[in-house]
Amino acid sequence: MSTKEMKLLISALGEEAAKELQRPAEPRDVMRQFCRAMSVRKGRLIELKFYSFPPDAGVSGLCLDLGDRSIIVVEEATASEAQLVIVGHELKHADMGTGHHAAGMPAAARTHGTLQQPEAVRRALQQILDEYDLTSEAVLTVSARDHCADEHEIDAETFGLLFAAAVRPWIRGRYAQGPVSDATVEGRINLSLLSRGGTLL
Repeated sequence: MSTKEMKLLISALGEEAAKELQRPAEPRDVMRQFCRAMSVRKGRLIELKFYSFPPDAGVSGLCLDLGDRSIIVVEEATASEAQLVIVGHELKHADMGTGHHAAGMPAAARTHGTLQQPEAVRRALQQILDEYDLTSEAVLTVSARDHCADEHEIDAETFGLLFAAAVRPWIRGRYAQGPVSDATVEGRINLSLLSRGGTLL
């Protein structure tokens, strides 16, 4: 997927997310609305969960494909700007339907670096499955970010970075911006850029 196509996808998700969100909003509310928007796009539930991964896992996020739904899990102790990158990365995996087959749960995940403690990731994954009362057999794939040159990984990471840059103004704080309106000159300029794949909403 090209960068332009990724930006168009983010914009489409933003249009859906804006239907139920007053901007700017709390970070988790924004991320949940984008997961809802992806749910609408894919016709299956995309859930968002925040979780404290074991320190030795080196994991910041993962996406569990359960067939009829997906669960995106994000490190809760990470700054909201970084969480946006993680959510965007995992949303792209959910959109592409890519990941690693999870038989025996050889869980690969979005990591801070080289994944050196797969057992810690397995423990974290098992805790998440226990909380949702799921068996390991229910997980079809686990999406990953492992700094490899895999095309799907590169796409997911690129999408995550573009997503974070575009969605950051939706979050309360120093980057916050309201929705674009044609009531001002600045708003009309921004709206004209939208049709060329420019500024998001």
